[in-house]
Amino acid sequence: MATRHILDSQDPHYQEGRRMALELKHDHVLAEARRAALERKRAGSGGDPPRTSKRVFVGRGKPRGRRGGRRQASATVTYPPVECSLSSSVEVPSEILNPQEEFEKNMERLSNILASCPSAEPQRSSASSWSFRQQKASERWKEARPYHLQCLIAKEAVGYPSCCLCHEPAVIRCRECLPEDWFCGDCDVLHHKKQPLHNRESVIHGFFEAIPPTSCIIKGDGVYCTHEQACILPTVKVPDCSCKGTNLTVLPGKPVILIAINGRFDLHQPLYECQTCQQQWTPDSKDLLRSGYWPASVSNSMLYTLDLLSSFQELKVIAPGFSRQAFAKLLEHRTKCGGRSGHINSDALQRSFLEFSYASFEEDQLCCSAPFTCPACTPEMLAVSADGNRKLYRFQRNTSSDDPGFFEGLFVAEYSAVSTFVDTIQKAVRNTQGRGTCGDSQWTAARETSRRASKLDEEGMEVAVFHHGFLLKALNMYTGEIFAYPCIFRRSSKFFAMDVACKYWPYL
Repeated sequence: MATRHILDSQDPHYQEGRRMALELKHDHVLAEARRAALERKRAGSGGDPPRTSKRVFVGRGKPRGRRGGRRQASATVTYPPVECSLSSSVEVPSEILNPQEEFEKNMERLSNILASCPSAEPQRSSASSWSFRQQKASERWKEARPYHLQCLIAKEAVGYPSCCLCHEPAVIRCRECLPEDWFCGDCDVLHHKKQPLHNRESVIHGFFEAIPPTSCIIKGDGVYCTHEQACILPTVKVPDCSCKGTNLTVLPGKPVILIAINGRFDLHQPLYECQTCQQQWTPDSKDLLRSGYWPASVSNSMLYTLDLLSSFQELKVIAPGFSRQAFAKLLEHRTKCGGRSGHINSDALQRSFLEFSYASFEEDQLCCSAPFTCPACTPEMLAVSADGNRKLYRFQRNTSSDDPGFFEGLFVAEYSAVSTFVDTIQKAVRNTQGRGTCGDSQWTAARETSRRASKLDEEGMEVAVFHHGFLLKALNMYTGEIFAYPCIFRRSSKFFAMDVACKYWPYL
């Protein structure tokens, strides 16, 4: 199938073809003029009668005469003027080609022009286009793989860097200070005094070595050595002086552990001292929250960044099976990568995270936020589906505390409300004796009545969801899966779906 080309007046190939076409037209006009001059010369010298060119009479129609015949051609031929926007440097061909040779020559030049133009690719379907793009992407990655490996190895070369501030030989690199990432020992202390959360690397041993923020490099007697320094926790300014003085000095206070997304940092709380009245104070919980920190204990001896807790909350929503122990191991790995050390308590992280979640929930309640609602079904719900899961059981004797939950009755219904509702339903509906099966089915998970298990406190959980994937409500099954449990989830929805809907009709 022939390829269709789209002409573009701005394309250089199109302009070159147009120029060549004008040159061919000019050559043809000059050849016609030369042929006519030769005919006139022969007629003036008494030679053969001139041959009239057929081009002269094209489009003139039939001439009128006395006898109605064709008028004899005159020896003088008049040619219309030809406008051509060609430069005067065009060479006139010395030989005259016959029409067949001229046509073949023009076709050859036209073929060369079309061959130099990029041809349009045929249209593909969406599936073939996706597979084609994936194949091309794999080929490009395969071609670039050796180069990427070479670059990965080359980045480990230390070289002879200079300090970005004083242009002295650099000994520390900080990737978080790009593009000015190289520092000498003195400039590093001055620059990172207020940036203790940056991950730095030392090159005094000829290779990149991660160092904690409490270490600094000092040159003495021509040899670099490592010294310890106290790093202060970055906080907002908290002027709390009675004399309203502005001459304040920040000193390292009591030790504090900060857990951030990059792991653990052993720092010191800032101790502010007024040089006018000699008063000293430290930031309180309000100042720490304004600085972006959440306390891990009431004494504020350990802090979590709000960014860390928000990230953990999003991970729990996206991946519900993600445990706090795995997250604590991840933070410990990030701590080692930064040249630091220290253990991260997962239980303390869980307790602090729950307190943060409860405080965030209360804040949303003050902002009139409605949890567990489907945006697509609000305000009228279309469909709700309910089903039980007996794998979410709980033993009577466990190590959990007796403290009430933070979100009692918010998503999981309270036991008193569920038991009262079930008693009301069972009094109004007559029980049917039997195994609780439908027809020839052998499925006996749900029943109208059930007894409590001897060793289980909660035998499972019944959950109702929207058809868009949002959670609606849940309850703990204390007496197994019975038909009365889904009735508590029924709201003003148009459709209600469950696996044994035929057993649900008597409860309507």
